[in-house]
Amino acid sequence: MINFHEGSLPYYTYTSLAKFKNLTHFTTTRHGGHSQGDFGGLNVSFEVGEAPDAVAQNRNQIAAFFDIDPERLLFGQQIHESNISVIGREFFDQTPRQQQKQLAGTDGLVTNLREVCLCVLSADCAGILLFDPEKGVVAAVHAGWRGTVKKIVVNAVDSMQREFGSEPAEILATICPCIGVTSYEVGEAVATEFVKVFGENGAIIDRNYPKVHVNISAANNQLLIESGLLPAHIAMSETCTFENNTQFYSARRGDKGRFCSGIMMRD
Repeated sequence: MINFHEGSLPYYTYTSLAKFKNLTHFTTTRHGGHSQGDFGGLNVSFEVGEAPDAVAQNRNQIAAFFDIDPERLLFGQQIHESNISVIGREFFDQTPRQQQKQLAGTDGLVTNLREVCLCVLSADCAGILLFDPEKGVVAAVHAGWRGTVKKIVVNAVDSMQREFGSEPAEILATICPCIGVTSYEVGEAVATEFVKVFGENGAIIDRNYPKVHVNISAANNQLLIESGLLPAHIAMSETCTFENNTQFYSARRGDKGRFCSGIMMRD
């Protein structure tokens, strides 16, 4: 279940994660912040053409609101690939340029460090938050259609296993608000890529429209189950960003801004 919190910085949390007192997690909206014009509200992406100062103010606002060190509010570059970056203590010994080099070309972040908030940008693509309460590991993953068919969420689970000994059956996953199947029409080329990975799965590839529609949430849910997560440990938001454009940025609606989802373990 998704829970809305009003205030100076409106945000959402998820019932499946909220019971863990040592865990901070959130999904922001398009409201609040310092962005103007086409970016109006709380755009947190440097890659969409807005003045960097406004984006930096928005990120700092999020950090202050959730009591996070701004230098530990981390985002991958997000290029619609399937690369995962593991954030260790040595990351914070690097120069800012070296840190950016490590984050370049990544759409997923994994860490076992406390007080490090891993974030994912969204505007219709699925943000996926992972938490292993047994080993103390978190991940944030960006999965649009390309990342989904490239199985980025599988790579994230594999990284949690390989680097930190996570057992998939212990991992909790939340698929954050993204475009829903009723709004996500795709061309035959994209549909073909999904068929290669998922077959003619009617829960994922819906041909009951004039053109094919795809369910990104259901696709990533299946990949998580195939990775060993228990179905009961996977929560999927039913909130569609395209249909709820007053709350969230939607690229398909022509929005330039990006909202974000984040997850962090506390000391």
